[in-house]
Amino acid sequence: MPQAWRSLNILVIGADGDVAYRIFIPGEKPLAEPDLVDLIEDLCTINWCGSDAHLVSYPIQTGELYNIVVCTTSHNETTDEVWVIKGDNRELCNRFAQWEPRVQKLCALTGDFMK
Repeated sequence: MPQAWRSLNILVIGADGDVAYRIFIPGEKPLAEPDLVDLIEDLCTINWCGSDAHLVSYPIQTGELYNIVVCTTSHNETTDEVWVIKGDNRELCNRFAQWEPRVQKLCALTGDFMK
């Protein structure tokens, strides 16, 4: 897998103040967590929905990467002048701290990302 794909994370800003993160996690990270193994081994899409956000996730490249798309309400992270800034997984972990444990673990595996 190319090194660039190991930490590629993208934020897309919607016109209505919503944001969408696309996060790639190396497949070996979820495989190291017993309660996340099925997310890599079962080649299917998982959806989590809650207030102010939803997540869609699935393995890609035969489990080499785990793709997560987060759609959520913007908390004024960016401006009309600055669309992309560096974020870290603490923000993601804080935002989803009350969600189910697997979502919390995935957030912890993300590392830094651009938003």
